[in-house]
Amino acid sequence: MKIGEAIIEVAQLYNEVEKILKQSNKRYYLATASRKITQELIYYISGLEEGSAGLIPVHSLFFPDYESFIRLNPKNFIKSIQQNLIKIKGNFDIIKDLAALSQEKLEPYFVVLDFEMNARIKTFPRHNIRASAESLFIYLKEKYNLPINERVPENIVDIEKEFVRIIRIIDEKNYG
Repeated sequence: MKIGEAIIEVAQLYNEVEKILKQSNKRYYLATASRKITQELIYYISGLEEGSAGLIPVHSLFFPDYESFIRLNPKNFIKSIQQNLIKIKGNFDIIKDLAALSQEKLEPYFVVLDFEMNARIKTFPRHNIRASAESLFIYLKEKYNLPINERVPENIVDIEKEFVRIIRIIDEKNYG
């Protein structure tokens, strides 16, 4: 699977999970973080915006290959993952079969994940979403020469669609 498609699928999964949660209690919502270093900030800001009573924190791990997974994590992290992993879909061991992508090809994905596509769209203060998306889109256009519209959409649904389009452009560039 292409990295961008995996990112899109996880965002769609979170949307579906949140719909199901809201059927039980309208206050429930996910606060997702793609990196350990930012998760407490995401949870804090989410609680301010949406209220902490219904906050369900989720930490998503994205690793492009097994070598990167081992290199980027503490020594005993894999044991912790194997003991505590709750698999919703897929198989963790598939990561061992993935070919490594160069840092140059991986970088745009991690720039998008640093923006925390799914986290900011769902839980960041609404007035910051468009400004943050605009900064990201300009950066991606200038740094990676991606065909991104100058004008950022006004509403969240259209911003999400633009993210999907951009991620698919990055996939096409990297996987052909």
